[in-house]
Amino acid sequence: MPLDASATVSWTEAFGAPDVDVALSLGYDLSAAVADCERRLAGGFEELEGAERVLAALRERPPARPVLAGSGWGALEERRRARAGEPPLGDEGAPFAPDTLGDDQRPWVELLDTGRFTGAPAFVRGGDWAERLAAAPETADVALHLGALAHAEGRADAAADAYRRSNSLRENLHAHRGLALIAVAAGDAAAAASAYEAAVALDRGNVAVLVEAVTALLRGGAADRALALLEAAEVPRLEEGRTGFLLATALARTGERARAAALLDAGLDVPDLREGEDAIADLWRELRPGTPVPARYRFDMRETAGG
Repeated sequence: MPLDASATVSWTEAFGAPDVDVALSLGYDLSAAVADCERRLAGGFEELEGAERVLAALRERPPARPVLAGSGWGALEERRRARAGEPPLGDEGAPFAPDTLGDDQRPWVELLDTGRFTGAPAFVRGGDWAERLAAAPETADVALHLGALAHAEGRADAAADAYRRSNSLRENLHAHRGLALIAVAAGDAAAAASAYEAAVALDRGNVAVLVEAVTALLRGGAADRALALLEAAEVPRLEEGRTGFLLATALARTGERARAAALLDAGLDVPDLREGEDAIADLWRELRPGTPVPARYRFDMRETAGG
């Protein structure tokens, strides 16, 4: 059943062993069995209805003492709704206190209060946020967040235009990454590679973006460009973990099999492997054909001990 905004649905469940007429319950007269159960449970239903009335009354009373305040996003939405003349999000029993607003919400509070937006570490959507951003003086941050909103809605062309505007106002990693993701989705490997290279160049110590970029380049057949990104990276322990595995893969794809094999021989532990992922074992078989896969690289339960 679809719900309108701010609509609620509630119910109460009770568990237990009711005292019923065994002969009726196990007999062939279903109507009589049901009627017996209804009669015996009637008192219990009255108790449940009384409990529901008590709970409803409690929801309308302010909390006697706070136990957990949560994040400030609810308070931000309350503030936005008040500015937009919309019904409040919370109620007396579940308020979203203004004192929960924190650093993550401050840029959005500034947008509400002044109409200016100076950038934020988190994205928000829904309500009239897009309209408020569009009405703010355009900056690289405004264009970036408008691009992210359009991207989330599947409007790739509008998102790409916004990301390009953001870069024209101030080149930034997130806009380049957004363009890269759009190119990947469109199957344009060359454009994705160029956008990822631009993103990584702005922060060579960002491991998350490096891993995403190299993975995309390898999938797109640009192993030489993936290797160049890895070798220019400024991250600690490049030859370990996921980056070490990507480095070994890029080396193998560019013909440097000896260097790739040496990384595997030294021992790679990739803590973020997904369940059933057998890529390391596959790379070992490629680089060390005829040699059993070491136990540390065997994650396929169907594989025999001989590898």
